[in-house]
Amino acid sequence: MSATYAVSFPVIIRSVFGMYGSFPAICIRAFVAMMWAAILTVQASNFLQRCLEAIWPRFITFPNHLPESTGIDSAGLLCLFLYWFLQTALALMPISKLRILFWIKGIVVPPTGGPLIKGKVEITSTYMNTAYSALTGLNAVVGLFSSLAVNMPDFGRFSKNQLAGYHQFLALPIIGTLGALTPIFVTDAHSYIWGEFEWYMPTVIAKFDSRAAKFFVSASFLLATIGNQIAADTYPFANDVAGMLPKYINIFRATIIISVFCIVSTPWNIIKNASGLLSFLSGYSCLMGPLAGTMVSDFYLVKKGKLDVDQLYTDRGIYWYNGGWNWRAYVSFVVGFAPLLPGFAKSIDNALIT
Repeated sequence: MSATYAVSFPVIIRSVFGMYGSFPAICIRAFVAMMWAAILTVQASNFLQRCLEAIWPRFITFPNHLPESTGIDSAGLLCLFLYWFLQTALALMPISKLRILFWIKGIVVPPTGGPLIKGKVEITSTYMNTAYSALTGLNAVVGLFSSLAVNMPDFGRFSKNQLAGYHQFLALPIIGTLGALTPIFVTDAHSYIWGEFEWYMPTVIAKFDSRAAKFFVSASFLLATIGNQIAADTYPFANDVAGMLPKYINIFRATIIISVFCIVSTPWNIIKNASGLLSFLSGYSCLMGPLAGTMVSDFYLVKKGKLDVDQLYTDRGIYWYNGGWNWRAYVSFVVGFAPLLPGFAKSIDNALIT
């Protein structure tokens, strides 16, 4: 879609839900992107803290001058601001100039697993547990691809030709599978080496005895998080806000907004106290999947792969539908989302579904 018509997600989605009907769909993506950007800021600052501890071991005992009620110590807050300045500077650069960043990320990050991805564990499972695990894994992969499908127009519009995205038919399944398996391998290896399960990588890295290993692994994960935050959160959010309020906000201003939010929202408190919100964000594929499915089905099945780009920017044009809303698209979205709602609600709060 985007490679053919060179338009971003907030513009394409108008053809699906209508000129005004696109706003809720855009807000769904913008909210998730905004919250994850804040959370990843904390995670990346923890990687930066591991890097500094590897270079200067005395940084581990950095004096804390903040009360416990703040939810963060002085060392963590210092690293948070250091990373925030770095991430904001990169996010404000034109996206076309960040290609080298993603090239470096693609080369440096994959080999970082090293000896962490080894070890063994015996797994016993009943048929139902196996089936449930298989469906859970399938949902995780679907969630990954639905998020990519929704974000891809923001980058695909810069393609040099219409065939630029077809190689991803082969690349994305491999990347998606490895992305789902690698955390499992690392956690299994952590259990094999240290005798306990740990999912949070900064905590895993803190246990390394080698300062060199601690630095290079932390630096590579820091690079990966920067790329992920810009590509999956900051830039999509900027596109969404600029798409809804183009008269007042452009990409640059929207990037400033989300960057400021990453600090004023005190994301370290979100991680520690808002378990329900984190569960909601982790289950966002329940929303993104139906959204991506509705968008793709409408483009290929209903519109036969054809859009009138001029009408996407025209008030009361062919994509105006009924008062700016396409109720049929929302029916399709609800049909896709409704069967997932009970499990989604239970993941947020077990008391909601008994």
